Amino acid sequence: MSIVDEVIAASTMPNGVVSMNVSVFSDDRVELEETFSVVGRVMESSQIAYGIGKEFPVVFQSPLDVSIINENVVSLRFADVAVTVTEGGSLLVCLEPVDTDVLDAEFTVQLSLLSGSATGGVDYVSEDLTVTIGPTGSGSPDTLVCINIDTATDTDIEGDESLTVIGTVTNNADLTEFPDGNMVSITIQDASVELGVEQIAYEVSEADGSLEVCAVVNNGTVVNPVTISVSLSPVSATEGDEYVLEDEVVTLDAGSSVGCATIRIVSDDLIEGPEDFIVQITTDDAFAVISNDLALVTITGEIAMVGFDQTMYAVMEGLNPTVDVCFTVRNGRVANSLTVPISVLPTSTAT
Repeated sequence: MSIVDEVIAASTMPNGVVSMNVSVFSDDRVELEETFSVVGRVMESSQIAYGIGKEFPVVFQSPLDVSIINENVVSLRFADVAVTVTEGGSLLVCLEPVDTDVLDAEFTVQLSLLSGSATGGVDYVSEDLTVTIGPTGSGSPDTLVCINIDTATDTDIEGDESLTVIGTVTNNADLTEFPDGNMVSITIQDASVELGVEQIAYEVSEADGSLEVCAVVNNGTVVNPVTISVSLSPVSATEGDEYVLEDEVVTLDAGSSVGCATIRIVSDDLIEGPEDFIVQITTDDAFAVISNDLALVTITGEIAMVGFDQTMYAVMEGLNPTVDVCFTVRNGRVANSLTVPISVLPTSTAT
């Protein structure tokens, strides 16, 4: 400020009123409210004649206090209003002052973490939630001040989670503004559900009657249900005749890591060799990936129990030049042609 008139003669002013002009300079500093005082004193006479034969002393009241109100404000903004971090990683939430050259005031900003689907102390933790910007703080024009937020790794596969950081100025709030908003949205990216068939090869017999083919989570347990589709493709076995899929959809419930589909194995009296079909699992879940999706199932073959239709044959020499010796399959019907070699061995009485 500057004082234009320092000495004022009361006699030159009407009604004994005196005035003084004070100019207040404008600058681009962001500072607290400032004050100064106007104090008067008589330099030439301690009394002023007023009227005939009367003199009155000059009395000044208490000093006049003048406040200079700062009209500049500091604009605060977050460096990023949306941040993504992988589960188990760390991130910095940074605040910076803009549009000012000098900060003569100090600003304390409280950063609050508002949980969305993420849980404080479980999915994330932050130690220092207060930052100071200004003369004694770590922030100055064009300088970032940051807090660190750590995210936790767990074996629960729950999908992406969210939280929000909200900035609130706890002192000198009238000198600050958040032109772009005072919030930061944070997304914690969870690991995808890694699925696969429990085994890549299964063996089952008709006598077993059924088979369970299971899908397993290889990297933890699911927190939200995951739906898995199961399909079968024939190789040498015939669907409907040799096998029937009982469960086309399998759901991995919350907290589980295994889901199984039942395949019914059809039993018949046909004796046949090993036959195969393929099981495939798929999913439309956006947070699930399948590493090994195929399993080969072999229905083991049966062994034909072949024997002569009788244990002794009688033939009369000269009357029956030939004899039919027959064999039978005693445990069913052969599905394919079967060749049985027969040899005749001499005994001690026949050559």
